[in-house]
Parts: sequence; structure tokens; C-alpha cells
Amino acid sequence: MTFSVNGKRLLTAVVTEPIRGAWVADVEVESAADLPASVTIELGTGASFVGTVVRGGVFAGRWVARIVGGAGGLSRDVESRYYDATPARTVLDGIATDSGETLDTAILPTVLGHSLSRWMRPIGFPQYALDDLADELGATWRVTRAGRIWVGVDRWPALSAPAAEITPGPSAGTVSIAPAEAALVRPGVTYLGKRVSLVTTTLQGGKLRQVVWQDEGAGDRLLATLTGLVGRVLGTRLDYLAKYPATVVRQTADGLALDVVPDDDRIKGRGLTRVPIRHGSPGWGVRVPSGTRVSVGFDAGDPRRPYVSDWEPGSVTEVSFAAGTRGANRIGDMVTVPLSPLNIVQIAAALVSTAPGSALAASPAAIAAAAIPGAPLKPPITIYGCTSSGSAKMKIGG
Repeated sequence: MTFSVNGKRLLTAVVTEPIRGAWVADVEVESAADLPASVTIELGTGASFVGTVVRGGVFAGRWVARIVGGAGGLSRDVESRYYDATPARTVLDGIATDSGETLDTAILPTVLGHSLSRWMRPIGFPQYALDDLADELGATWRVTRAGRIWVGVDRWPALSAPAAEITPGPSAGTVSIAPAEAALVRPGVTYLGKRVSLVTTTLQGGKLRQVVWQDEGAGDRLLATLTGLVGRVLGTRLDYLAKYPATVVRQTADGLALDVVPDDDRIKGRGLTRVPIRHGSPGWGVRVPSGTRVSVGFDAGDPRRPYVSDWEPGSVTEVSFAAGTRGANRIGDMVTVPLSPLNIVQIAAALVSTAPGSALAASPAAIAAAAIPGAPLKPPITIYGCTSSGSAKMKIGG
């Protein structure tokens, strides 16, 4: 078997391949000079690993380095992005472009075409964005040995990999093998009748060994432990159950959503568009100017479901209820009543004689005056007054 890194003799190696995430390798190479950033590790025929050096140097005539699968961009901060009505392919393309990584061509169309009504990708490591997206898709993701990002549901194909030795591992649910040809066992396959969730490959003294985790939950538990350690060192991921202050940029024509720019750099990016408004009570609508302060939240902590609520004190352009379009009237507001000639005739017809002891009757003179063509009362007349009563429970401002 041939063991090398970019053609240089590989002396020792420890390669860890999780069911989700990027593989990592620590190597010692027989070289008195630094190797380039992009490397290919050979652990036997058919077992090539394409990755990027994240830390390395020459010590005592040996090149010692840590290598991560792919281009090394998944642990590099990228800006936040917000997507409105987009397929998963667009989100994945954005992650790959911003991180400098490459998507695997084996990702299924059903995964790429999954529709996302809205999606928030916070600032931070792309690997966290891939975690969120994979959870939404009901899938997993990892960096393949070819150095590409794959997202999908494992089908667990059976793998036949000859081994010179097979022994129970030091932990329950693991098995240690001495590959006869190459380090062929990898996560996502079925080996020795059981699914493989994590593989650690070691090279020491020219001997190749693989520890295969066969307990399906073991890899997940180890991943959770590693994620917790990373979180303590690098900080926590975005809390989708929290609310984040933001400033309104504009309101949609229908008044139902807002374009906003959050204060928090983790979700600020280029702003969020068409975020639904949540008023807290049914039937209400509001029009606000740009610059209005609000809060952005995520329903049930779901990055697909952002909303705007919690208006801070400020100006308002319009408030409506039950889709109303007419202005409300308050006690003391002036009102006007325009009268046409016909209205005047109707009023005159109601006038009565007030002679003592006489019966009530319409005033013929008033009716005649109002009905004479060309008479002064023919043009419309406006009567002014003010509102004297209103709702005791609903109060409105000017």
C-alpha cells in the first residue's frame, strides 16, 4: 500500500471522518520543506483525501500539519444572508460561494429543489449554516473524501472491504480492522452488517488501522460532544428563540410585511425582506415610515419563519382595523352636511304653523320658496356641526 501526501512519504496520520461535518487529518510527512495549502492524502489505492492545510510547519526534518477536508472555508466567518421564496439549491450555492467550497455533483435534485418560503443564514461559520439547512431537509451533510460538500439522506450501501484483522474495539459498538488494501471503510455505508457513523483511520509504523463506529448513535454523541467544545471556544450559535432590534427600511404595498435591517451583525447582512408583521391582536393594520424601530423574531425558533413585532415608540403613518379604509371620527371633530335643493324642499315640507291654538301643518310658503326655479335656495347648502358622542372603549389619536 502507498501512503503519501502530494507524493511525499507519509509517516504518521490520524484521519477522523464523522457522519456529519468535515473530516480532519493530523499528519507527519517526510519533507524538509513546507507543502502547498492544497494537498491530497493517499492511504492506499482508492483511498484519496483532498483537503487544505489549516496549520503546518517543518520540525526536525518532518512536515507536521493539520488538514481539513475541502477548501478549509467552513470554519471561516461569512456574512449573513436572508432568502425569500427560494430553493435549497440557492442557499447551498451561497454557502459554497461565500466559503470557497465546492458542492458535490451527487446531491439529489429532490434536495436541491426543496422550497424554502423564507430562510435566515446568520453570520458565522458556514458549517453551522449547513447544520441548520440539513435539519430543515431532514438530511445530513459532510465533506467527502474528494473535498466536496454533500447534502442528503444516507442510503447505507453495503461495502466489502478486505481486512487482514478484525477485532472488537476498545469501546462498545466499535470494531478495529487492519485493511488489506486501503482505508476504504467510511461513514454512510454498511460494513459487517452494521451502519457506519464514524471512522478513525491511523497510520503508524507503516501499519494502517481503522476504528469503525457501528453504533448509529455513537457518532452523533461524539459529534455533540465536539460541537459543545467548539461552542465553548468559539461562542454560541445564533439563538433563534431570541428577538433582535431592527430598523424599518420600507413597507410592502399591501402593508403586510416589512424590509428591515437588524442591529445584530450576526443577522444583519444585507437586511431582511418581506418579513411578515405580527401585531399581537387580530384585525389590525399599520403603516409606518422608514426608520421605525421594531423587533425581529423567529417563530418557534425556526429560521424559515421570521416575523416583526414589538413596535418601539415612534411615528406612525396610518392605523387600520378590519381592513377599514375610511377615517375615524372623534368627539369634538367638525362634521359637514351638504344639502341639495331637494333636501331643502324636504326640510321645508316639515315646517309647521305655530299660530296659537292651530293644528300642526306643513308650511306651503316655505315649500313654494324652496321649489321655485332660480330661487336663492337652489344651490347646495352646507351645514356645519361637531360630533357629540363616540365609543367609550376605543380611543384614537389625531
